[in-house]
Amino acid sequence: MPIARLNIATKKAFSRQIRGYTDSEKTAHDRVCEIVAECNIKEILRFDLGQNPNGCAPEVAEKLQYLSEQNDAHLILKNYPGTEISNLRDKLANMHGISPDQLLFSAGTEQMIGLIARSILEEKDSILVNRPSFFVFENVSNKMGAHILHLDLNVESGFNWTEQTLERFKVMQKQYIPKIIWIANPNNPTGQAIADDILEEILRFTANYPTLVVIDEAYGEYLDPPNGFKSISQIVPNQRNLLVLRTFSKAYGLASIRLGYAITSDENLSAAIRLHSNAYPVSELSIMLANFALNHMDYLEQTRQETIRCRKQFLEWTKSIPKLEVINSDCSILMLKHKHYDSITLRRLLEKLGIFTSSIPGSDEIAKSFIRISLGRERENRILYEQLRCI
Repeated sequence: MPIARLNIATKKAFSRQIRGYTDSEKTAHDRVCEIVAECNIKEILRFDLGQNPNGCAPEVAEKLQYLSEQNDAHLILKNYPGTEISNLRDKLANMHGISPDQLLFSAGTEQMIGLIARSILEEKDSILVNRPSFFVFENVSNKMGAHILHLDLNVESGFNWTEQTLERFKVMQKQYIPKIIWIANPNNPTGQAIADDILEEILRFTANYPTLVVIDEAYGEYLDPPNGFKSISQIVPNQRNLLVLRTFSKAYGLASIRLGYAITSDENLSAAIRLHSNAYPVSELSIMLANFALNHMDYLEQTRQETIRCRKQFLEWTKSIPKLEVINSDCSILMLKHKHYDSITLRRLLEKLGIFTSSIPGSDEIAKSFIRISLGRERENRILYEQLRCI
């Protein structure tokens, strides 16, 4: 396509060398294929994907199998979303203690993050994000020409939000008045949860500013109490400058159905996001499976307990590797660094062994030193530990 046919925002994004999300996914897939061919690898272990290694609840898989065997399966697939999405909306509203009309659905939370940026940001607006954080926050903001403000988390505090972090945030908020504050809780890639009182203070402090606080709870299910549910949407209900994101991709083990949702009590913001969204952003089949997953919440408790067990086990194993530093977390992801290798070298060494990990976004010392892993099953974690011990 000739460049003259592109709009100004797209041209400027290209000029800043901003890539689309699918570009990075294609690169990761190509790299896996290259390593398999180059090193004759028999087994590939993906610690880079942020998925539930045990998949979805068995009952959800059985439901999918049952649907596929029905004589009228073709009739299910022909339908646009209808009754099922109303049921899902009601279930989620009941879980969060909100009105059903406060919910917005999208094909994964990444799509919703993009819709938020397109609905709110203009060129030269400022956004604030702690660093390190989920790279998509900066990616979509850059596409809109926004100015990125970084609130650095440090390794000395275990990448936690502390009282000192909160005070630095307040100074930046007063000085720059960002249009959006992007926060992941638990944070991705560090895995740390932010204390409720700090989140409440962020929302209280920003309430009188024209600033939207987006809290991405993609890994939020790992913070839920035993057999319960917890979200900032419950702790601070009806806060008009708050938008909460959730997904079925992580703990639910349903990444392939591409279903995320947002919660907001701001009718104008909700209308703006709907303006930019598709008429049917999520398929009927995805909605049916999500509905069924919500009928088996006991699986989330099993997932939490298994994640805690595997995380403690991996941390205990790696204590025997003095050249390795592993940062504890509150969910299924961990950051680690090797004292003798930078992050790029360590990732390449592991790749040649068939083990894929994630880089940390950015070009600062944290990005140069640390990599991220998403814990697998015990056998897979053991293989990773053994290879790290030998490197």
